Amino acid sequence: MSQEEENTIQMFNLYQQVLMLILTISTHSMKQKPMYKKYIRILINTIG
Repeated sequence: MSQEEENTIQMFNLYQQVLMLILTISTHSMKQKPMYKKYIRILINTIG
């Protein structure tokens, strides 16, 4: 595996952890599920 691929995987793992953290916070702070789903969509669009 090239260094570039390794960096990409590390970045992806980092984004995943951040996403899970935001998801956890969102779930606890807002019980309105459609709202946090909207945030996740925005997040995924931003990352992607």
